[in-house]
Amino acid sequence: EVFNKIIKENTKLPEIIFHFYPGKVDMELPEKSLFLTGTFVIEDEQNMKYEVEEGSFYGMVLKKGTIDEFFKDGHLTLNLEPIIWKNTLKVIEIYEGYLELTVGIKLF
Repeated sequence: EVFNKIIKENTKLPEIIFHFYPGKVDMELPEKSLFLTGTFVIEDEQNMKYEVEEGSFYGMVLKKGTIDEFFKDGHLTLNLEPIIWKNTLKVIEIYEGYLELTVGIKLF
């Protein structure tokens, strides 16, 4: 719920609803009738990226090439620096209803 609230507050994004399940994340764009299944992966020390594994558009199954076309300008990437500061993202674990981030602490 918190994750969806944060995304919803970004007025630059269309309506996006995330559903968290063990090991996977469903992303729904209701106004586009687009449904994607994937996972969050660490892109670098402070960013995580949503990698799509499968999806459907108006109920039609999308092939890998079509999914790649949706993301030709870039994947959904979340910069966590405002939350984790100079610390580093180490592990992303996805559970029923939430995700858990393990962060390496940099004291100096």
